[in-house]
Formats: sequence, structure tokens, C-alpha cells
Amino acid sequence: MLEGLAAASIGILIGSILSKMRNKAAKRKQNENSSSSEKISSSSNSAGLLRQTPAITLCVRKDLGMGRGKIGAQCGHATLMIYEKGNKKCCQLMNEWQKSEEKPIQVLILHSEEEMMNLKRSAKEQGLITAIVYDAGRTQIEAGSATVLGIFGPQQITQKVTSHLETYK
Repeated sequence: MLEGLAAASIGILIGSILSKMRNKAAKRKQNENSSSSEKISSSSNSAGLLRQTPAITLCVRKDLGMGRGKIGAQCGHATLMIYEKGNKKCCQLMNEWQKSEEKPIQVLILHSEEEMMNLKRSAKEQGLITAIVYDAGRTQIEAGSATVLGIFGPQQITQKVTSHLETYK
């Protein structure tokens, strides 16, 4: 239970910090160019998805035997990667996630790299944003190991893709 909470807490903390930084940058840009909001809305290819609650799902490989701190760090990396990709590919949906009072983040269990790759493929087929964290190998696990799959998109779709996985406790 503590592992999942630690991972989610790190992700929420990173998201909140980045949200504040992004809001400040957005205000500066808005002052410089009054048409910036038009550019943001035209750059999103997922405007129809805004009616749904956006969510981040973090899928952790339990077979690697990572400790709680390692899992928290890897989930933090995945959250940051998803945040960066979300801002580039689906800016409006990421803005909705940032603005929501509750920032849905779910931490789930994977049992193998094969399961991770199959889940990534399914998520991509549904139009969700994905990111995989590959470990540098400096501490607990072998370099290049895929540790966490991050998924971002409308909560209904992310749940559809991950409903067969159990919650990390």
C-alpha cells in the first residue's frame, strides 16, 4: 500500500510543480501574444476528448523486484515523461488534467516486459499517450530494463485498456 502511495505522491508532486511552472509561462505568453490560446486549441487533435476526465495510469513491473524508493522514483520519471508528451501531443487534455482538483493517477501491477509491451500497443491503438521508463542500471536492476509504463488520456479509455490489471498495494 505504501509503495503505491509513494509513487502516486511523487507523481502528484511533480505534476503540481510543473503545473505552476506551466501556468506562469502561459501567462507570460498570453501577455506577449493574445492569439496564443487559439494556437493551443488548434494544435490539439483530441478536442473531443475534453468532455471526459483525463487520467494518468502508471503500470509497474513487479517481476523486477524493485524496492519502494526505486518504484517511487521510476513512477516519478514516468509521470514527467507523460506530462511532457501530453503537452506536445494533447495540450488541451493535459491542461484539463492540470486544472482538475483531483488529478487521477492510478498505479497498477505488470508481471513481465511482454505484458508491458502488449499493454502499450493496446493503449496506442486507443489513441492514448504512452511512455516507458528504461532504468540506467546504477542501483537495483539491470541497465535498460523497462520499469514503468505511463499511460495518459481520458479516464474511461485508460480504464478500458487496463481493467484487467490489479492495483499496486
